[in-house]
Amino acid sequence: MRPTLAAAALAVSLAVSLALSAAAYAQDTEPRPRQRVMVTLTRQREVEGATNPQAIRGTLLEMDADSMTIQVHPGTGPLRVSRGAVRRMYVSRGVPTRTQSAATGAIGGAALGALAGWLNRDAQNGNGRTFSSGRDAALAGAALGAGLGLVTGALFPRERWHRIRLPARVTVAVVIDPSR
Repeated sequence: MRPTLAAAALAVSLAVSLALSAAAYAQDTEPRPRQRVMVTLTRQREVEGATNPQAIRGTLLEMDADSMTIQVHPGTGPLRVSRGAVRRMYVSRGVPTRTQSAATGAIGGAALGALAGWLNRDAQNGNGRTFSSGRDAALAGAALGAGLGLVTGALFPRERWHRIRLPARVTVAVVIDPSR
């Protein structure tokens, strides 16, 4: 009973911390200079074929009405990208700590492991016998998945991205009627 209670408390605390961080980043709707961004470019069907669209990650230096300037690496010059070529834009939420990443990996791994164990409940265990019930198979899969997710999350934390909408580009043109 205690391990179940501890796991539930961990899951609730993780969900609350993720919700609070998501609420803080939801307020950012426009990218600011010196912010880390990822830009996905539109496909070039004649050149790329069936590959994924290109993604550019770097620091946003400047953004004006028709283009943006991104510093991809400190050792290279800035890259100017047309806003018309931008398919999607993301702002970095940062890289989580190893502890946060391990907790997230353990919860996700336990869920996937439980599902895989339950679906594979008729398979044989190490003794040549099948599990007695789907519950036992799900628990074994959850334990294995949580362990793998914990180790993977702690060793390889990944940068989190928040998709934003680019501000609308409004062009005002003054038309002078020569007949007046």
